Amino acid sequence: MVAEFHFQQLGPPLSPDDIDAFEREIGGRLPDDYKQFLLAHNGGMNDPRLGLSWDGGLHEIPGFDSLLAPGQSGLRRALENLRELNIDGYLPVTMTQNQEDICLDIRDKIGTVWFVRYAHENYVPVAARLFPLAGSFTEFLDMLVEIPEPYCRIEELGERGTENDLVAYLAEGNSIDATGKNRMTILCEAIMHGNLPMIEACIVRGASVSQTIHMAVQNRRPDLVKRLVEAGADVNEPSEFGGRPLKFVPGTALPGEEGAQNRAMYKLLVELGAKE
Repeated sequence: MVAEFHFQQLGPPLSPDDIDAFEREIGGRLPDDYKQFLLAHNGGMNDPRLGLSWDGGLHEIPGFDSLLAPGQSGLRRALENLRELNIDGYLPVTMTQNQEDICLDIRDKIGTVWFVRYAHENYVPVAARLFPLAGSFTEFLDMLVEIPEPYCRIEELGERGTENDLVAYLAEGNSIDATGKNRMTILCEAIMHGNLPMIEACIVRGASVSQTIHMAVQNRRPDLVKRLVEAGADVNEPSEFGGRPLKFVPGTALPGEEGAQNRAMYKLLVELGAKE
């Protein structure tokens, strides 16, 4: 059992009205314990790493989907996948590292938790099987265990490395575009952690800028977007889930400074040619 949850890259703060509107949109009811989870956290990347010990294996769960503004992905990420497979009444709320969804029943046995395994053809899901996992969202959370964090040089370079550290790393014959334990390059790690010297050092040395706009959007860094575009980043590059960066800009209707920053990000991307 995980005693306390911490998250990075949280979704925008929610109100009960936001959740009520989402329930009307999806035509189902969220259980109370999951509503409280959304109000307290609204998803994000798990810190520490968490896993589900089930069916003879340990399934890593990188994070929980966030409830974003209408038209954005987040909790809507895989909802249509299931509906297209004629499986309705379930809401995917997280996924394993192997992209197996974990869903809440929102129609029949409300609040029960189900593990979804997909069959794919050409990377497109064509069938799905649901397996009962837990009687409630709280019970599911209690099933999660902490996964010890392995040392990762790529993550360290991105988070706190200097240009000299990068030079030494490359001199050893390592690739600047290698990925670490988070499946991210040094450049993407540096964007996530706001390590500006490393970002520039990677760009100057020809690092791939693939997925960097998504990383800047997720971390609310419009100041980095223009520099990344200058370096060749595509403002319309789809994520691994298929959505373009503009689709993932959070909370443009939010009040105050946060909403203003999100609107500035959206406007900048449009000015640079981004499309939904």
